[in-house]
Amino acid sequence: MGYHRLGGRLAAGAIIALVMATGCTSTSRHAPDAGPDDPVAECRVLFRDTDRAVSAAGVGDAQSWRIPGLPYLRSNRFLAGGVAVPDSGPAFDAWVERLRGLDRSARRAELANLPAGRLPPDRLSALDRCAAVLQRVDLAAGTRRAALTRVRVPDAYRRTLRILGLYPLSSQPFLLGVHGLHRETERVFATPLDGLPVAGRLVRVGPAGTSAGTSPDTAAAILARSARNPLGIPLPDDAALAELFERHAPIWEIDVGTDSDSPGTPRFDPAGRVVVDGAPAVFTLASHTRWYGETLLQLNYLIWFPARPRTGPFDLVGGRLDGVIWRVTLGPDGRPLIYDSVHACGCYHKFYPTPRARLVASYRGWEEPLLVPQSIPDGPDRLVIRLSSGSHYVERVYRAESARNRQASTYTLEDYDRLRSLPHPEHGRRSLFDPDGIVPGSERRERWLFWPMGIPEPGAMRQWGQHATAFVGRRHFDDPGLMARYFAPVETPAKRRSD
Repeated sequence: MGYHRLGGRLAAGAIIALVMATGCTSTSRHAPDAGPDDPVAECRVLFRDTDRAVSAAGVGDAQSWRIPGLPYLRSNRFLAGGVAVPDSGPAFDAWVERLRGLDRSARRAELANLPAGRLPPDRLSALDRCAAVLQRVDLAAGTRRAALTRVRVPDAYRRTLRILGLYPLSSQPFLLGVHGLHRETERVFATPLDGLPVAGRLVRVGPAGTSAGTSPDTAAAILARSARNPLGIPLPDDAALAELFERHAPIWEIDVGTDSDSPGTPRFDPAGRVVVDGAPAVFTLASHTRWYGETLLQLNYLIWFPARPRTGPFDLVGGRLDGVIWRVTLGPDGRPLIYDSVHACGCYHKFYPTPRARLVASYRGWEEPLLVPQSIPDGPDRLVIRLSSGSHYVERVYRAESARNRQASTYTLEDYDRLRSLPHPEHGRRSLFDPDGIVPGSERRERWLFWPMGIPEPGAMRQWGQHATAFVGRRHFDDPGLMARYFAPVETPAKRRSD
């Protein structure tokens, strides 16, 4: 199946390969018989052999998309569609360096997960040197640079599945089901907090840090300072980013009815299966979105559970492993602008705007509507996210000061990249995700019924960049235009600056 099985990738690869024709034909002509006097051909062979070893071992990483013909560059939806980049100058150079950084991160994980001795230990350094050599050759011509700036990451839907599943017809009952789920969710959110049912006992799990930390003014200064780069993207250093993650880390209030409701840390057990147990960890990842002419920083928090237990023989959505992502989109003023949540399968996407954002469209065209069950007022206290037992649905979001006193355990904040290479009992190291971005063993029975909507393995836990969030229509959690497509600022940026 290659590194990805998501729809449209082969077509996109063919287009880009044609655009990069000279570079690609050079690769095929010289790679098989490269010699010491041809460093460019040597470097192409180095990347080719590395990719073959990664593919043969089944350790490809799907978090970013490989750009055909340029094996040292990978992209994501933000870099491919969220930044206007000229084909030369400091902004272009900085943008290409970001693409190289994505490839470098992916290859670091892939090489770490290869069987011992498969490649020389210095392969990552050699690839980095060769990337510089190939970049000078491949991007020397303005036409190639211009073509690169037009690259777009294919979406996470498979057109062939929708065609075979008669999508125009089959999507209509799915849309009715979505409306029913939304009505039920709105009913839950309309229930007083003390009236929400509790299957077991409520347990609060909060960040190990006890202080709310960074003030909005300090956060605004971090964002402004870190955006002083040719792309204007907020890129805080590690210490500043950790400070922001700590400041906005939520408290999870979980209805613990069974062991499946106890959060933990993913690992491979002695049989090589993924399990979630031990001390709870929340995995953090930074992303970006475009917002009315500005680039905003987003803070993502992922919590894992051992399972979503099946409720009976006809339960299609239960299975091993479950996860919930909480995202904070920070405005330029350092305050949260919009919150949203989604399960690690890309399911149950909900939005929670603050007083500075207003909903302007619930849907665009033939697609399922956005679910906006509540807004979140400003306040100095940490947010509490109430999760139900079993399904781990978000049922309410509120400030810690309004919570009844309950004993809270703590979680640690861990880098999401850790999940890309974990100790494995048989293979040394392996990613939590397979080469298609799916967590093995997390597949759901719903895939046998929901496949006409075009999403591969619906219901399975997936890697960042692979979250399709709508069965009807096309929507992605990491779409850089997502927030501005459905929300608008209550105050326009121009007015805010004039004040």
